[in-house]
Amino acid sequence: MALRRGIPIAALLLAVAGGGCLHRRAAGVPPADDGTVHVVVTNNYEVPMVVYASGTGTTLRLGIVAPGIEREFVLRRHSYENGPVTFSAGPSGDPRRVSAWPLQLVSGDVVDFVIATLLNGTTATIRP
Repeated sequence: MALRRGIPIAALLLAVAGGGCLHRRAAGVPPADDGTVHVVVTNNYEVPMVVYASGTGTTLRLGIVAPGIEREFVLRRHSYENGPVTFSAGPSGDPRRVSAWPLQLVSGDVVDFVIATLLNGTTATIRP
């Protein structure tokens, strides 16, 4: 009988803890250094763009970002630790992509990848 009473309490505690994490992320506080790099993509172009991260001979498709939207992606350590990473984007189904300058990333970095209205102004920078 005691086990049944403990389950709702445990569920409530998990919900409260999860809500605290969401609040912390919404406030713009970066996550603890867990071996990842966070990539914040802002698409100022007129169509949805597919975002890629390329480095050390491999290309990782991060996802699609709709026009006027900001979206966050996570790179795991194996995606960036062996050399510079280049972020690029292009419309779905179009082999042409716009790329930013390569970045040398370390665990805990937050990258702002901004797809410009005029694609040749696209940039990727590491937050200080």
